[in-house]
Amino acid sequence: LWFKVAKLLQFLGKIEDSIDCYDRGLELNGDIPAFYLGLGVALFELNRHSDASRVLQTGLELAPANVLLLINYGAVLLNLNKGHKSVELFRLAGDNVAVGSCDYLHDGAVKLVKSTIDACVGYLGRDGMKREEERNRATVLSQLVMELNFFICGRVSKLTESSLENFKKKYCGQ
Repeated sequence: LWFKVAKLLQFLGKIEDSIDCYDRGLELNGDIPAFYLGLGVALFELNRHSDASRVLQTGLELAPANVLLLINYGAVLLNLNKGHKSVELFRLAGDNVAVGSCDYLHDGAVKLVKSTIDACVGYLGRDGMKREEERNRATVLSQLVMELNFFICGRVSKLTESSLENFKKKYCGQ
């Protein structure tokens, strides 16, 4: 019940209230990775990156192959200027999507998520970025990770091919 209420509050933009619900849910059962994911994303939305990092890391200790935990933790670390570790997490997320850890997604969705994560890895690993691009990197990846969250969790019916193509064209030079 706490998880559903927290997700609803988060969806409605009542982030602080959702954090309280996630905390209550964790008090009752601290072994559910989804609570850590939801709490981490809520903290991330409030720019509480250090707190989000700690929470998502705990979630990954419970579910080390969870794609959503991996990409969200990667985005948080990028915002904490830990780009190298962020790239590792995105690569691991891409590998886990490829081996079927998102078995609740149909094949076309898995391919789209995998190609999006691969584009993120390529973008993160680019050398010689202009200073302006460098400053925007965390913001760009954070937005894309939120879009992937919505898609994988079923809050949107599809992640459009055009949004991925626009990302690749604008940031990856593809």
